[in-house]
Amino acid sequence: MFQVKAYSKGQDAKAGEVIRLIPTNKQVASDVYVLPERKAIIDLSHPECTAVLPDTLLSLGIHWHDYRLLATHLHFDHIGNPLNMGKPILYTSAGEIEHYRTDTESAVWKDFPLAQEGKVADRFIAQERAGGVQLASLDALPDIKKRSVEGLLNEQSNGLYYAIMKGHSMAHAVFAYVVHGFTYLFYGDAAAYSVNPHISLNEQERITVREQLIAINKRKNGNFQTFAGHTNNPYDSMVSRF
Repeated sequence: MFQVKAYSKGQDAKAGEVIRLIPTNKQVASDVYVLPERKAIIDLSHPECTAVLPDTLLSLGIHWHDYRLLATHLHFDHIGNPLNMGKPILYTSAGEIEHYRTDTESAVWKDFPLAQEGKVADRFIAQERAGGVQLASLDALPDIKKRSVEGLLNEQSNGLYYAIMKGHSMAHAVFAYVVHGFTYLFYGDAAAYSVNPHISLNEQERITVREQLIAINKRKNGNFQTFAGHTNNPYDSMVSRF
């Protein structure tokens, strides 16, 4: 179900600072990123992928029970099924949660055709409303600091950080993990800012997002590695257009 890649200082490694799990059997399913030293997992992929995620992690020697589950945004192909992880709390930006509270179906992208398969979006909504899954703000985690996008890209201190890039979702979180001068940037689907029909950007907002993506693209050097939300979708190459 997953292809496994590990990175240390941006290079492939048997055991690394970042473990990337790439779904192999779903057309629309985000990659999963595991940060062992930070006890964090970024995005949970499609629910069918989350179902086998615990066994996959255990096969890698990763005991994930005390890890925090983080979501770049709340679309169905990134939030999976947290109950499969035995973790009822899913952390994302406060803006994503606010959007979920005011327009739930839009926040999880329920009307996307592939969200209808197995009613995956409906199941998440039902679990959350029944109290089986809780949504919590990233701001509740004191070791994950909020920055502006510019601040995120220039951060030098070790740690895990996030910034907001509106576009693909209402308050999409972009994460940066800084390790001894090397930065891993997890920008999810932020480069696909024109894809979601539920979010409307004015011209100034589009210019801002474009400038942010250009800044991300310029950071692709020896001390910076970017990861998109989907290996098997075109988002990886979208930043290079700018």
